[in-house]
Amino acid sequence: MRFCVTVDFDSLDDRAITVRDRDTMAQERVPLENLEQYLTERLRGA
Repeated sequence: MRFCVTVDFDSLDDRAITVRDRDTMAQERVPLENLEQYLTERLRGA
């Protein structure tokens, strides 16, 4: 399982980033302060 994390201009306003699963191309907008938890939960299930 591999992830791509994108910080864009919207991130400056809403303090959220886009996380994309590189295998499925599914993507979610995640609050920056929740990134560690988000990735930890997904990597445990891998």
